[in-house]
Parts: sequence; structure tokens; C-alpha cells
Amino acid sequence: MVITHKRFLHHFSVLVIVLLFLVPIKPSLHFNSGCIERERLALLSIKRDLIDDHDVLSSWGRREDKGDCCKWRGISCSHRTGHIRKLDLQDGALKGKLSHSLLELRHLTYLDLSWNDFGGTHFPADSNGSLSKLRYLNLKDAKFSGTISSLLANLSSLQDLDLSYNHFHDLINIDWLGLSSLSYLDLSGNPLARPSDWLQIVNKLLHLESLALSSCFSGGVIPPTLSPVNSSSSLYTLHLSDNNLVILSIHPWLSNITQNIVQLDLSSNLLQGSSLAEIGNMISLEGLYLANTSVVGGIPKSFGNMSRLASLDLSNNNLSIPLSHLIQNLSGKAEKITDELIHSSFLIMIL
Repeated sequence: MVITHKRFLHHFSVLVIVLLFLVPIKPSLHFNSGCIERERLALLSIKRDLIDDHDVLSSWGRREDKGDCCKWRGISCSHRTGHIRKLDLQDGALKGKLSHSLLELRHLTYLDLSWNDFGGTHFPADSNGSLSKLRYLNLKDAKFSGTISSLLANLSSLQDLDLSYNHFHDLINIDWLGLSSLSYLDLSGNPLARPSDWLQIVNKLLHLESLALSSCFSGGVIPPTLSPVNSSSSLYTLHLSDNNLVILSIHPWLSNITQNIVQLDLSSNLLQGSSLAEIGNMISLEGLYLANTSVVGGIPKSFGNMSRLASLDLSNNNLSIPLSHLIQNLSGKAEKITDELIHSSFLIMIL
């Protein structure tokens, strides 16, 4: 059978059309569906409850971006779904209260409200897990008060938590601390009780890398029998300054992290016994802060083991040591030392 060129083209075109209908078109994985209306209205409700003297939120509801809240300042959305994933209003000089409409942003993974002034008002209570997808929460010095443990109890995916310098009175109870994914925790400036409990409870946080509990306690004794601070040996930064704790011995409560810890701040506590010599076994230390710890005498020779040490603060102690002895005992990376003689107080910077 002879098929003319014209007829061939006709049959080919029909075949192509049929195939287009039969073969499903795979949707694009990357598209921007724009702002979700419910979330846009939630943001506008949040704005109404805030005092914004510096027009930080001027783009929220601005005419040219009225329909797309993903373009507003501090907002980031998922390119695939359009849901708000990030709300970052840090250091915005905002005042007022935080609206419960925040809980409408159910897809948030990142929330930063640090360095604002919420004037002692409460963070919205969330007992239904509305913000359960959060991985990063920073409320540092936002001046919240009241309770927050009901929110924290539902944040199983949280990795970074900074509640420092607020006044959450329900943090005293450690039962909420089941955040197994945490790698960074800062509760500094919040009232806590029983320091020995807090230093043991982080054994549950096997991924914890940084812990700050400065200005949390009003004294207390850390007994030498306290179990190791972190059984996973992952902790590399520990800040416990300004607690008036009596530290009888660094060992064994820091024994598991002596080879890994990089920053250690025990300033404004009371070091006793062999604590100072034991610190010299922390060979990974780069920053050591022991100001106002009632240290008496000289610097142990074990400090020479810390070859990575770049910053050392021993100010406001009762030390008296000739400069030559000081250099000898800090024979790791001592290239620059301030003060010719070390007497009652001093600051050493090792570059």
C-alpha cells in the first residue's frame, strides 16, 4: 500500500496528539504558589498588636505587595507550597504583645523574636502542637514572662533553643526537657532550681553541643559525685557563669567532654580543691573564663597541655606569679601576654 507524504504527516500528527493525552505530565517540583491567605491575615493580626515605632513592618500589607506576604520583611515561604516557613524579626525594636494568631503559622520551622521588648507579656500558649514543626526558636532578651513549657513539650524537632534573659517561671520544673533533637540550649537569665539536677538532666540530650545556664542559680554546691554532664561526649561549649556555685571538683562531672570542649566559662563561681589542675586536661580548649572564682596561687603546669588556648581570663582572683613562670606554665601557644606581673587580678590573651 502506498502512503502519500501528505497522508503520512496526517497520521503522524494524530499519533502525537493521542500520546500527549495518554502520557501524564509530571508536575514541576519547584513553583511558588504565593502567599496563603490564612497566613497573610495572621501576620496582619500580629502586626496590629505590635508597636512599631521604627516602621520595621512597613512592608506588611504594603499596597504593591498586598497579596503576597512572602515578600514582606522577615518572611520566607516554601517555594513549593507557599506556606510561611521562617519568621525573623530579631532586633526590630518592636514592643507590645505577641498575638495568638502566631499559632496560625503551622508550617514555621524558624522563629526569631530576639532583642525586642514584649514588656513582660506572655508568649501564646500552644497546647495543640500548632508550632510543632519548629527547628529553631530564639526569644533571647525579648522580655517575655509567664509560662512556655506547654509549647516546648510539643517541639520534638527543635534543634536550637534560646530563651535567655526572659522570665519564664515554669522552667524550674525540668519535666519539659524531653527535646531529644536539641543541639543548642541557652536558658541564661531565667530562674532555675537545683543546679545538680540541671547538670544531670542534659544526659538526656545526646545531641547537645552547646549549653548556657549563666545567671540561672542563686548558689549551690556541685558535688564531686555528680555524674558526667553529657554521656554522648558531644558538648563543646559550656557557660555556667554568674551562678555562685561551689565547684568542689571538675572531675567526674566533666570527664566525658575533656577531650572535646572548646569553650568553658565558670566565671563568678567558687572553684575549690583540684579543679584548676583538672581543667588543664581539657586539651581542646580555645577559650577559658575563670574570672572571680577565688583561685589562689599560681597557674598549674597542666595548663601547658592546652595548646589551642587562645583566650584566658583569670581576672579578679588571688594569683601572684612572676611573668617568667606564667609563660613557662602556658607554654602551648603563648605569643602575647598582657601585664608584667600577675598579682590580684589580670586578663591574659593568648593569640
